[in-house]
Amino acid sequence: MNLAKVAEITKVSPRMLRYYESLGLIKPHRASNNYRSYTQKDIENIKKIKILNDAG
Repeated sequence: MNLAKVAEITKVSPRMLRYYESLGLIKPHRASNNYRSYTQKDIENIKKIKILNDAG
Protein backbone atom coordinates (compact mmCIF):
# COMPACT_ATOMS: atom_id res chain seq x y z
CA MET A 1 0.00 0.00 0.00
CA ASN A 2 1.40 3.41 -0.87
CA LEU A 3 1.98 6.47 1.32
CA ALA A 4 -1.14 8.38 0.23
CA LYS A 5 -3.45 5.42 0.84
CA VAL A 6 -1.96 4.76 4.29
CA ALA A 7 -2.29 8.44 5.18
CA GLU A 8 -5.96 8.32 4.18
CA ILE A 9 -6.65 5.12 6.14
CA THR A 10 -4.81 6.13 9.33
CA LYS A 11 -5.69 9.85 9.24
CA VAL A 12 -1.98 10.64 9.66
CA SER A 13 -0.38 13.11 7.27
CA PRO A 14 2.22 11.89 4.79
CA ARG A 15 4.70 14.24 6.44
CA MET A 16 4.16 12.56 9.83
CA LEU A 17 4.51 9.11 8.24
CA ARG A 18 7.88 10.13 6.81
CA TYR A 19 8.82 11.54 10.24
CA TYR A 20 7.90 8.26 11.96
CA GLU A 21 10.07 6.47 9.43
CA SER A 22 13.00 8.83 10.09
CA LEU A 23 12.72 8.02 13.81
CA GLY A 24 12.72 4.30 13.04
CA LEU A 25 9.22 3.75 14.43
CA ILE A 26 8.05 2.20 11.16
CA LYS A 27 10.06 0.63 8.36
CA PRO A 28 8.10 0.39 5.12
CA HIS A 29 9.55 -1.73 2.35
CA ARG A 30 11.20 0.23 -0.46
CA ALA A 31 10.45 -0.91 -4.02
CA SER A 32 13.04 -0.77 -6.78
CA ASN A 33 11.67 2.67 -7.75
CA ASN A 34 12.27 3.79 -4.11
CA TYR A 35 8.54 4.10 -3.36
CA ARG A 36 7.41 3.11 0.12
CA SER A 37 5.20 0.06 0.45
CA TYR A 38 3.36 -0.39 3.75
CA THR A 39 2.13 -3.69 5.17
CA GLN A 40 -0.86 -4.29 7.43
CA LYS A 41 1.55 -4.52 10.38
CA ASP A 42 2.90 -1.04 9.53
CA ILE A 43 -0.66 0.31 9.52
CA GLU A 44 -1.37 -1.29 12.91
CA ASN A 45 1.82 0.26 14.31
CA ILE A 46 0.90 3.68 12.93
CA LYS A 47 -2.52 3.46 14.59
CA LYS A 48 -0.84 2.56 17.92
CA ILE A 49 1.58 5.48 17.58
CA LYS A 50 -1.33 7.82 16.85
CA ILE A 51 -3.23 6.63 19.95
CA LEU A 52 -0.17 7.11 22.15
CA ASN A 53 0.58 10.49 20.61
CA ASP A 54 -3.01 11.69 21.11
CA ALA A 55 -2.86 10.55 24.75
CA GLY A 56 0.14 12.78 25.35
